Amino acid sequence: MRTGKQAFFLRHIRESLLFLAALVVTLYVALAPEDTLLKWFSSDDGFFYFQVARHILSGVGISFDGISLTNGFHPLWLLLCLPIFSLGRGDLIVPLRVVVGVFGLLQFLTMLVIYRTLAKQTSRNLAFLLAAFLGLNWVTYNNLFTGGLESALAFFLVVCLWSAGLAFSTAMPKKPGKLVWIGLLAGLTVLSRLDTIFLAVFLGVWLVLDSECDALEMLADALLALVIPITAAILRVGFGITPLEKQIIFFAAAAFLSSTASGFITGRFSLQPILLKIHTRRILGGLITAGLITGLTGLAYFAHLLPELSISLFLLVIAGWTVVAVARPYLTIESQSHVASLGGLLKTLLRWLPAALSYFVPFAVLVGGYMLWSQLVFGTPMPISGQVKHWWGSLHLNITGAAVDSAHSMLDYLFGPTSPFSFLAGIFFASMFESWKPVFITSIVLAFTAAAYLALALKKQKITKEFGIRLLIFPLLTAVVYRVLYFYISGYIHIRSWYWVTETFLSFIVIAGILIRYHHQYQSPRGRITGWVMAILLCVPSMIGFGSRLIEEYSYSRSTGHAHLAEVRALEEATPVESVIGMVGGGTVSYFIQGRTIVNLDGLMNSKAYFDGLRAGDTSAIMQDYGVQYIYAVPYIVTRGYPYKYLLPAHLVQTNYRYGDYALFQYLP
Repeated sequence: MRTGKQAFFLRHIRESLLFLAALVVTLYVALAPEDTLLKWFSSDDGFFYFQVARHILSGVGISFDGISLTNGFHPLWLLLCLPIFSLGRGDLIVPLRVVVGVFGLLQFLTMLVIYRTLAKQTSRNLAFLLAAFLGLNWVTYNNLFTGGLESALAFFLVVCLWSAGLAFSTAMPKKPGKLVWIGLLAGLTVLSRLDTIFLAVFLGVWLVLDSECDALEMLADALLALVIPITAAILRVGFGITPLEKQIIFFAAAAFLSSTASGFITGRFSLQPILLKIHTRRILGGLITAGLITGLTGLAYFAHLLPELSISLFLLVIAGWTVVAVARPYLTIESQSHVASLGGLLKTLLRWLPAALSYFVPFAVLVGGYMLWSQLVFGTPMPISGQVKHWWGSLHLNITGAAVDSAHSMLDYLFGPTSPFSFLAGIFFASMFESWKPVFITSIVLAFTAAAYLALALKKQKITKEFGIRLLIFPLLTAVVYRVLYFYISGYIHIRSWYWVTETFLSFIVIAGILIRYHHQYQSPRGRITGWVMAILLCVPSMIGFGSRLIEEYSYSRSTGHAHLAEVRALEEATPVESVIGMVGGGTVSYFIQGRTIVNLDGLMNSKAYFDGLRAGDTSAIMQDYGVQYIYAVPYIVTRGYPYKYLLPAHLVQTNYRYGDYALFQYLP
């Protein structure tokens, strides 16, 4: 006779297997020898959070160096770090093991949410296989579930937001009151990583509009409104369009607002036209939008945009909205509502209003409250780290890289090793063909993925479209396009692999949608076997490769002492107690060094005042206020690298101490 525990395990065997897999992986890393454990923290960035959390707990304040206030972090993960680093305050390693455990819990919870959500769309066995495929492959684990950064938390909340949105969009009847909780979840998602705001906004649009057809059209408008001015700017000035960031944003906003307004007036959504016949409404809507944008563009001489841009914009707008008009019948999922009067239009808008308020008010309270608090405490509403990276992109000789300004750099941005779409290539080729060019590999994978989905779409358009809607692929896709283009036009540089949370999830959902679609397309036993073979060939080798890479990367037998700890001990011997040392980066050193203070020189984890000094080309006063006595860095960076060559050389005297590529300088006020 089965006991209660046995019965529970059998009822939830798939969830239990996911938990056991995550537990084994987590314990393997968390209980590893010290130097093996530290390999899991593969960059300085995680230690930025840890050091700020330690200073908060010690009463110093929200500070990395213990001297100045900083907001160079995503707030939700820092809040979770506080209870972690309240444990074993005298031990530096125990909290790190707990961090690994928290990441393991997030890994399991992410797989659990995906499994339970997909199990409502397909068989439980296929949902289990897909959840394990996402959580137990090396690319996802290495990019998102290691390092001690905000990525694991952000990924989990993105998945939860998608799941909650999916449940609401498929519920009948829909209760707008539930959108309050989804709006709060969207706010938490943004606080976990602020650039997920694109997903929160576009998912909100999808959920608020009670017509999938209207939501699709509005998302299409949003995409065209951004792509058109970017394309026009590239045609005019080349790929280096970062100086035109503000103008592009202005045109995109104008395009979206004008197209949406003209769409309501002329009945381009699921509304009958108020003033005109149905046969002319789409053409007139496109012409109004094109005219408005062209007129606005004509006012842009002050921004060095020449008249040719007006012509480009006009032609692209006409072409874009013509495509929307032609494609619209194929996007229609449901019967259209009919509003033939101004009063009927107002009633429709009032019907949408409660849902919009339910979602966006809680969202705005959370995100707006954080920005207001940040402005009051730090003097700036947004994290200073993001502002620094935007500024870096405007510097032509910056040591951290350069903004996209050519076709080659655009290809590297889109398909390189740390690109948003390298996830697909990494799944299939990361451990087998590492010598292949990432751009070539990713192009192949994207081509096959697109071909597979196109084949399905052409065979049974309605079913394919319904799967896309059922899995919320369209708001995810819109958010990804906006996010990728935002980083591009803003000149944001030094982008890391763990940034691409939404892009990774979209890649997975597209793959999952294709497999689910094939699984449901064929009713014969042979067809179902074909679908299962495809799923197994995709998922099982990936999970086997994950296990082998995990053991290889975190091998217990190669325990030789971690280089970071040796460097810290050597730096302690070379400097007196209570020294204040400036470093570019310095997260790991700051965490482990004893009796010294590390000041972050690149500005990512420093104050707004220091960032203002960097931009003004003079940090001497603030460095004196900090009491900086030493600079520990690669000599080339601080003597000839931009912007430091204009700030530091006159104050530096090199000592005889060197460690690898690094040298120690005395800093003279």
